[in-house]
Amino acid sequence: MFSTIDRDVLIYLNQLALHEPVWRSLSQASATYLVGIILLIPVIVIALDRNKEDRFFGPRVIAQAVLAILLATAFGFVLEAIVGRLRPTLVLDGVTALRSLPGNTSFPSGHTLTVFAYATVFLLHRRYHDMGAIMLLLAFLVGIGRMMLGLHYPTDVLTGALIGILCAFIVVKLSPDLFKWLERSRHGHNVGEID
Repeated sequence: MFSTIDRDVLIYLNQLALHEPVWRSLSQASATYLVGIILLIPVIVIALDRNKEDRFFGPRVIAQAVLAILLATAFGFVLEAIVGRLRPTLVLDGVTALRSLPGNTSFPSGHTLTVFAYATVFLLHRRYHDMGAIMLLLAFLVGIGRMMLGLHYPTDVLTGALIGILCAFIVVKLSPDLFKWLERSRHGHNVGEID
């Protein structure tokens, strides 16, 4: 039953974009350009911030976001190798690729896991919570756009979002210890040395 819903939702969204030029343009913009916009938003906000504390704290949060992307991407590659699900346009009648296919597998959605990992890190920091919420909304639009283009099933997008969110939580939880270790090693302390 779940696979039927997965297929039917995908076909509906893809047909909407195929037959409605406005939806096609919106899906192409959200699935392509919105990823870059999401990645640049915090960089620009932090670079323009005059608050010294934010200028110190902001790069650490960006570093956490990049680590979350790397961890999510690693999980995604492992799942892709295990599952090996072909893109819907390669196996389903009624689904048309509205963009060139970047590879033959679709599970999980790499674009979706990237933007959800990145946005969630900012959402988890009180100082950047509002910006993170906006970025998550935009991340949701990226996932919808990827389905409308016929590149991913809804479960590809949902799994990508969950992986991204989970990896963001892991990185935010563990990174304070990583930053302490890096600071200590940078200042010449031995890693096992106690201050």
